[in-house]
Amino acid sequence: MEVSTLQDLLRDPTKKHIVDTVDALGLGSAEVGANYHDAQHLKAPLTSVALVLEQQHTLYIAHDTTVPWGVLKVGRKHLFYSKPRGGFIEMDPLCVLDFYVHPDRQRHGLGLHLFTSMLERESVAPHQLAYDRPSPKLFPFLRKHFKLDSYVPQSNRFVVYDAYFSA
Repeated sequence: MEVSTLQDLLRDPTKKHIVDTVDALGLGSAEVGANYHDAQHLKAPLTSVALVLEQQHTLYIAHDTTVPWGVLKVGRKHLFYSKPRGGFIEMDPLCVLDFYVHPDRQRHGLGLHLFTSMLERESVAPHQLAYDRPSPKLFPFLRKHFKLDSYVPQSNRFVVYDAYFSA
Protein backbone atom coordinates (compact mmCIF):
# COMPACT_ATOMS: atom_id res chain seq x y z
CA MET A 1 0.00 0.00 0.00
CA GLU A 2 1.36 3.38 -1.01
CA VAL A 3 0.74 6.79 0.59
CA SER A 4 0.74 9.82 -1.72
CA THR A 5 -0.42 13.40 -1.40
CA LEU A 6 -3.20 14.69 -3.61
CA GLN A 7 -0.65 16.93 -5.32
CA ASP A 8 1.55 13.88 -6.08
CA LEU A 9 -1.39 12.09 -7.68
CA LEU A 10 -2.49 15.14 -9.68
CA ARG A 11 0.96 15.31 -11.28
CA ASP A 12 0.70 11.69 -12.47
CA PRO A 13 -1.89 11.26 -15.26
CA THR A 14 -1.92 7.48 -14.72
CA LYS A 15 -3.37 8.07 -11.22
CA LYS A 16 -6.34 10.22 -12.33
CA HIS A 17 -8.83 7.45 -11.48
CA ILE A 18 -7.62 7.49 -7.85
CA VAL A 19 -8.14 11.27 -7.66
CA ASP A 20 -11.62 10.90 -9.19
CA THR A 21 -12.54 8.25 -6.61
CA VAL A 22 -11.26 10.44 -3.75
CA ASP A 23 -13.36 13.30 -5.10
CA ALA A 24 -16.45 11.07 -5.25
CA LEU A 25 -15.72 9.89 -1.71
CA GLY A 26 -15.48 13.44 -0.39
CA LEU A 27 -18.59 14.58 -2.20
CA GLY A 28 -20.57 11.63 -0.82
CA SER A 29 -21.67 10.39 -4.21
CA ALA A 30 -23.59 7.14 -4.43
CA GLU A 31 -22.00 4.00 -3.05
CA VAL A 32 -18.44 5.36 -2.95
CA GLY A 33 -19.11 8.03 -0.34
CA ALA A 34 -21.81 6.32 1.70
CA ASN A 35 -19.49 4.51 4.14
CA TYR A 36 -17.32 7.60 4.53
CA HIS A 37 -20.17 9.95 5.35
CA ASP A 38 -21.88 7.44 7.65
CA ALA A 39 -18.66 6.75 9.57
CA GLN A 40 -17.89 10.44 10.00
CA HIS A 41 -21.52 11.50 10.74
CA LEU A 42 -21.20 14.17 8.05
CA LYS A 43 -23.85 16.43 6.61
CA ALA A 44 -21.58 18.17 4.08
CA PRO A 45 -18.45 17.37 2.08
CA LEU A 46 -15.10 17.69 3.86
CA THR A 47 -12.59 16.38 1.39
CA SER A 48 -13.50 17.15 -2.20
CA VAL A 49 -10.48 17.77 -4.40
CA ALA A 50 -11.53 21.36 -5.13
CA LEU A 51 -12.00 22.10 -1.43
CA VAL A 52 -8.58 20.70 -0.50
CA LEU A 53 -6.86 22.72 -3.21
CA GLU A 54 -8.82 25.90 -2.42
CA GLN A 55 -8.02 25.76 1.29
CA GLN A 56 -4.36 24.84 0.70
CA HIS A 57 -4.61 21.77 2.90
CA THR A 58 -2.61 18.60 2.33
CA LEU A 59 -4.50 15.41 1.62
CA TYR A 60 -2.65 12.13 2.17
CA ILE A 61 -4.14 9.16 0.35
CA ALA A 62 -3.42 5.49 1.07
CA HIS A 63 -3.96 3.57 -2.15
CA ASP A 64 -3.04 0.53 -4.14
CA THR A 65 -2.60 0.76 -7.91
CA THR A 66 -6.27 1.48 -8.56
CA VAL A 67 -8.20 2.24 -5.36
CA PRO A 68 -7.87 4.76 -2.52
CA TRP A 69 -8.42 3.01 0.83
CA GLY A 70 -7.85 5.87 3.25
CA VAL A 71 -7.50 9.65 3.47
CA LEU A 72 -5.91 11.99 5.98
CA LYS A 73 -6.30 15.75 5.58
CA VAL A 74 -4.09 18.21 7.47
CA GLY A 75 -3.75 21.98 7.48
CA ARG A 76 -2.89 24.93 9.69
CA LYS A 77 -5.66 26.61 11.69
CA HIS A 78 -5.62 29.66 13.92
CA LEU A 79 -7.03 28.50 17.26
CA PHE A 80 -7.86 30.05 20.60
CA TYR A 81 -7.04 27.46 23.25
CA SER A 82 -8.71 27.78 26.67
CA LYS A 83 -6.16 27.19 29.41
CA PRO A 84 -7.23 24.98 32.33
CA ARG A 85 -6.82 27.83 34.84
CA GLY A 86 -8.45 30.51 32.70
CA GLY A 87 -7.36 32.67 29.82
CA PHE A 88 -6.55 31.85 26.24
CA ILE A 89 -3.56 31.03 24.10
CA GLU A 90 -3.55 31.87 20.40
CA MET A 91 -1.87 29.16 18.34
CA ASP A 92 -1.47 28.02 14.74
CA PRO A 93 -0.85 24.27 14.94
CA LEU A 94 -0.92 21.78 12.14
CA CYS A 95 -4.34 20.13 12.50
CA VAL A 96 -5.76 16.75 11.57
CA LEU A 97 -8.94 17.81 9.80
CA ASP A 98 -10.17 14.51 8.41
CA PHE A 99 -9.05 10.89 8.82
CA TYR A 100 -10.83 7.94 7.25
CA VAL A 101 -9.94 4.35 6.40
CA HIS A 102 -12.37 2.16 4.47
CA PRO A 103 -14.05 -0.35 6.84
CA ASP A 104 -12.60 -3.31 4.89
CA ARG A 105 -9.09 -2.02 5.67
CA GLN A 106 -9.57 -1.00 9.31
CA ARG A 107 -7.69 -2.91 12.01
CA HIS A 108 -5.06 -4.08 9.50
CA GLY A 109 -2.48 -1.35 10.10
CA LEU A 110 -3.43 0.88 7.18
CA GLY A 111 -4.54 3.78 9.39
CA LEU A 112 -1.29 3.65 11.33
CA HIS A 113 0.72 3.49 8.08
CA LEU A 114 -1.19 6.49 6.68
CA PHE A 115 -0.82 8.46 9.91
CA THR A 116 2.90 7.76 10.38
CA SER A 117 3.56 8.59 6.71
CA MET A 118 1.97 11.99 7.28
CA LEU A 119 4.00 12.52 10.48
CA GLU A 120 7.23 11.78 8.62
CA ARG A 121 6.45 14.04 5.66
CA GLU A 122 5.29 16.89 7.91
CA SER A 123 8.18 16.37 10.38
CA VAL A 124 5.89 16.45 13.42
CA ALA A 125 5.03 14.21 16.34
CA PRO A 126 1.40 13.26 17.15
CA HIS A 127 1.37 15.40 20.31
CA GLN A 128 2.32 18.47 18.21
CA LEU A 129 -0.97 18.34 16.31
CA ALA A 130 -4.46 19.62 17.01
CA TYR A 131 -7.39 17.38 16.07
CA ASP A 132 -10.61 18.81 14.62
CA ARG A 133 -13.68 17.11 16.09
CA PRO A 134 -12.07 13.71 16.56
CA SER A 135 -14.34 10.76 15.90
CA PRO A 136 -14.99 8.20 18.64
CA LYS A 137 -12.56 5.85 16.85
CA LEU A 138 -9.71 8.38 16.74
CA PHE A 139 -9.34 8.71 20.53
CA PRO A 140 -8.53 5.01 21.12
CA PHE A 141 -6.28 5.00 18.02
CA LEU A 142 -4.20 7.89 19.41
CA ARG A 143 -4.15 6.36 22.89
CA LYS A 144 -3.05 2.92 21.66
CA HIS A 145 -0.40 3.96 19.15
CA PHE A 146 0.89 7.25 20.56
CA LYS A 147 -0.06 7.22 24.27
CA LEU A 148 -2.09 10.43 23.88
CA ASP A 149 -4.76 10.65 26.52
CA SER A 150 -5.00 13.87 28.50
CA TYR A 151 -6.53 17.07 27.11
CA VAL A 152 -8.71 20.00 28.16
CA PRO A 153 -12.08 20.03 26.32
CA GLN A 154 -12.47 23.13 24.12
CA SER A 155 -15.59 24.97 22.99
CA ASN A 156 -14.30 24.92 19.40
CA ARG A 157 -14.24 21.09 19.54
CA PHE A 158 -10.57 20.91 18.60
CA VAL A 159 -8.50 18.60 20.77
CA VAL A 160 -5.00 19.69 21.74
CA TYR A 161 -3.34 17.13 24.00
CA ASP A 162 -1.59 18.33 27.16
CA ALA A 163 1.67 16.89 25.80
CA TYR A 164 1.60 19.67 23.16
CA PHE A 165 2.58 22.15 25.87
CA SER A 166 5.10 20.01 27.73
CA ALA A 167 7.40 19.23 24.81
